[in-house]
Amino acid sequence: MKLGLAFYTQPPDLGTLFKELSLRGLRRVTVISRSQDDRIRAHKLGVGPNYWAILLLFTAILLGILLEVPFVLLPVVGLFGGAAGWLIGRRLGSGISRKVVRQYQRWVLRDETLVLVDATGQDLEQVFRVFHLTEDMSPAVFFIRSFDLPTAADAEERREPVAGERLKSEASRLASSHRLAPPEAQTRRLLDRLTHYETTIRKVVRDLNESLGVEQAVSPAAEWLLDNAYVTQAHATDFRRNLPGKSTHLLPVLATDESPRQAGDFRGTGQQSGPTRVQHVAHELVLWTDSKLNRDNITAFIQAYQSLVPLTIAELWLLPLMFRFALIEQLHLRSIEVARRQHERELADFWANRLLHAARRDPDELLLVLAELARQTPDLQPHFAVRLIGHLHEEEAALSAVQNWLEREFDSPLQEVIRQEQARQAVDKVSVANAITSLRYLGESDWTELFEELSRVDRILRQDRSGAYSRSDFRTRDRCRQAVEEISRLSAKPEVQVAYEALRLAERAAASDDGAPPPPKMKLAEYYLIDEGRPELEAAVRCPVPLARRLLRFLYRHATPIYLGSIALITALILGLGVFLSDAFRNPWIVFFFVLLGVFPSSEIAIQLVNYLVSSLIPPRILPKLSFEKTGVPDDCKTLVIVPMILLTPGSIRNQLRRLEVNFLANRNPNLVFGLLSDFPDAPTADRPEDPALFQVAASGIKELNEKYQGDNFYLFHRDRVWSESERAWIGWERKRGKLEELNCLLNEEPHPWGELSGQSYRPRPEILLHIGVPAGLKGIRYVITLDADTQLPPRTGRRLIETIAHPLNEAELAEGGERIIGGYAIIQPRVSTSLPDAIATRFTRLFCEPGGTDPYTPAVSDAHQVLF
Repeated sequence: MKLGLAFYTQPPDLGTLFKELSLRGLRRVTVISRSQDDRIRAHKLGVGPNYWAILLLFTAILLGILLEVPFVLLPVVGLFGGAAGWLIGRRLGSGISRKVVRQYQRWVLRDETLVLVDATGQDLEQVFRVFHLTEDMSPAVFFIRSFDLPTAADAEERREPVAGERLKSEASRLASSHRLAPPEAQTRRLLDRLTHYETTIRKVVRDLNESLGVEQAVSPAAEWLLDNAYVTQAHATDFRRNLPGKSTHLLPVLATDESPRQAGDFRGTGQQSGPTRVQHVAHELVLWTDSKLNRDNITAFIQAYQSLVPLTIAELWLLPLMFRFALIEQLHLRSIEVARRQHERELADFWANRLLHAARRDPDELLLVLAELARQTPDLQPHFAVRLIGHLHEEEAALSAVQNWLEREFDSPLQEVIRQEQARQAVDKVSVANAITSLRYLGESDWTELFEELSRVDRILRQDRSGAYSRSDFRTRDRCRQAVEEISRLSAKPEVQVAYEALRLAERAAASDDGAPPPPKMKLAEYYLIDEGRPELEAAVRCPVPLARRLLRFLYRHATPIYLGSIALITALILGLGVFLSDAFRNPWIVFFFVLLGVFPSSEIAIQLVNYLVSSLIPPRILPKLSFEKTGVPDDCKTLVIVPMILLTPGSIRNQLRRLEVNFLANRNPNLVFGLLSDFPDAPTADRPEDPALFQVAASGIKELNEKYQGDNFYLFHRDRVWSESERAWIGWERKRGKLEELNCLLNEEPHPWGELSGQSYRPRPEILLHIGVPAGLKGIRYVITLDADTQLPPRTGRRLIETIAHPLNEAELAEGGERIIGGYAIIQPRVSTSLPDAIATRFTRLFCEPGGTDPYTPAVSDAHQVLF
C-alpha cells in the first residue's frame, strides 16, 4: 500500500482538493480534522458502497417491474442489483479503511487537518502536485509505503575484503572444502533466481524514482542504483542470452552437505541440491573482494584454487557469466537494504514532523507522541534513529527526550550510533559502486586472454616443444582445448591427463629413431587433437568413440567411392522409378532410349542432392592457423600478392592500379609485397602500335605507388607475345596459367617450362619478366597470393591466408621422389563472395548471390568437394 499524507495547519479547500484528486483517478481519500476542543471529524471523498448498493437495488427492482419480471423473482433481481452496486462503490472508492483512519487520527494535533490518499497503483508525483496546488498553504507532505520486499536476513554476513596472500589462502581453503555430487541441470534454477533478482531491483528502482519525484532525499547507495539500473539490466540480459541451456548438466555440482547459504543459494525455490562449483567459486570471490573484481584478484584467486583442484574448460568459460550472476545477486541484496532504509527514512521524516509539531504547538502531547512512536517501532533501526534525530536539532525539548529514548534502546551513546550508521552507509555505497564497476569491467574486458592465463590445459599444451600450439591463433588453440574437453568427457579422464597424453605422444614421435623419420606434423600435440592422430590419442586414454564420429571417419577414408556411389545409386533410382511409372520396361528399346536420354538430367539431380546432403550433414573442416597479429608476417613467410591482368585500355589499367593500392593499404605488412602480372591482348602480330603507351601507363603507375609509399612494395611483371599455333595468334604464353608458371620459375630460379618443352634449357631472367621493382626484394618469397582482376583482398585477409598455409599441420607433405603431395596443402582457396554493392546491383544478383557480409572470409561454409576431398 502507498499512502499519501498532508498535514495542513489551516483548513484546505476540500471541494477543490477532492475535485483535483478525482480528476487524477484518486478516489480513496479521507480528510481528518481535530478541533481545538479535541473533536475529530473524518470526511470521505464521494459516497460509500452502501449508497451504491441501495441505489442499484431499487433500480434493479424498478427495471424488473417495467420488464414484467415475475413478482417472486423481484427480490432476487434486487439482490443482484444491490451486490453489483456495492462492488461498484468499492471500485470507485469510498475513502480510506477504518483501521488506517483510526491509526492516523491519533497523530493529528489540535487545529490540524490531515488528508489521507490511498495512492496504491498511482503516480505519487501526481498526489504531490495536488497537495501543493495552493501556494499560500504549504502542508507537510509524507508518503508511507509498505515494505513488502523479502528480507535479506538469511544472507551471509558481509565479509571484510581481503587481498594478496589472504585471498589466495581463502581460495585454497575453499578448494579443499569442496565435495562433488552427481551433475544435474542448473539452467532453470539459475534463470529463476535471476528473474527474482531482476524483479526486486526493478521494484526498488521504481520506488526510488518515485521518492525523487516527490522531493524525498535518497541515500548515496540508492543514487548509484538509480544511475546504473541499465547496467544491471544489460548484464542480466547478457547472462540469460549466453547461459548454455544444454551443457550445464555437465558442470561439476557441489554435494548437498555444502551450506546452501554459503553457496549463495536462493531460498524458496525448493531446490535441495547444491550449486555448481563454478557458481560457488564466483560467489566466494565476489564476497571476499566486496564485489570489486579486477584482473589481479581474479587471477590470484582462481590460480590458488586450481593449485589444489583444477577447474574444467567449461567452468572457466562460464566464470564471467557466474561473476555477473554473483554481482547481480549482491546488488539484489543491497537494493533490499536500500529499500528498507528508504522506508525507515520516510517513517523517520513523518515521526520527526509529529514530534516537532507536538513540541511547538502542544508540549503536553510530546510525551504521548513519543510513547506512540516507541510502541509503533519495536524493531528500532540505526538508520531510522539517525534520520529522526537529524530533524530535531532545532527543538531542544524534542531532541533531549528522543535522545534519551534512543540511547536507552540502543544501550549506546547516540554519537556512537550515528558514527556506526554513517560508516554503514559508506560501506553500502562502496559495495554498490564496486558491483556496478565490476559489471562494467566484465563487459569491457576480453575474457579470452584471461581464460588462457587461467586454463591449466592451455598451460600444458604450451609446453609442446615444437611451439606450434603457442604460435597458433586463438581459434585453433580453442579447437585443441575443445578436443581435450570432449575426449575427457567421453573417457571420464581428467582434462589435464588428456592434455599430458597428447604431449607424450608428440614427444615420443620426436624421439623416434625407428628407420625413416616420422612426418614433422606427428611431432605436434595438435596433430593428436585436431588432425589424423586423434584416434591414437583416443586409444591411449581408452576413449570410446561415438558412432557418429566413427561413421564420419569411415566417410572420410572412403570419400570417393561413397560420393560417386551415392550419385550412381540416386541416378539409377530416378531412372528406375521413371521407367517403372511409364510402363516402358515392357519394351527393351524404349528402356534403352529412355535411360540414354535421362541419364544426364538424372545424374545432375543426383549430384545436386548429394552435394546438398554433404553440405548440410557434414560440418566444414576449418584449417588450423598460426597467429601473426602481434608479430606481423615473419621473414620466412614473405609473400607476393600478384594480380594477373591484360593491358586493355588506359582506364582499365588505372582502375587496376587503384585496386592494387587499396589491397596494399588493407593488408599493409613489411613482408607482403604486391605486383601486377600483365600481358598484352591477343594480336595478329607480335607488336601493336598502342602497346608502348599501355605499358607506360602500368609502369608509371607502379613507380608512383613506390614513390608515394617510399619503398619497394610494388612490382610490375610483364611478358611479350609469342606465337601460338593452336590459337593462330600472338598471345602471352599459355595465358594466365603460363604467366603463373613463369612467375613461379622466376621466384624458384627453375628452368622455364616453355624452354623444356622446346628442348631448350633457359631460366627466365628478371630483366625480361620483371620490369618495375628491385630484384633483390623477390628473394625469400615463400608464398604467392593470386587475385583475379575483379577480386578484392579485404583487410587483414592476406595475413590470414598466410597464417593458414604456414601452419605446420597444413604444410605440404611430398611422396617419395617429390612428385606427389600425400598430405597437407600446396594450394588453398578461400571462399570468394560477391561484394555487397555488386550483390544488389540487379535482380539476378539479389536472387542468386549468397548472403554474405562485409567480410566473406570470416564464416566457415561447408562445400561438398572441400569437405570430402
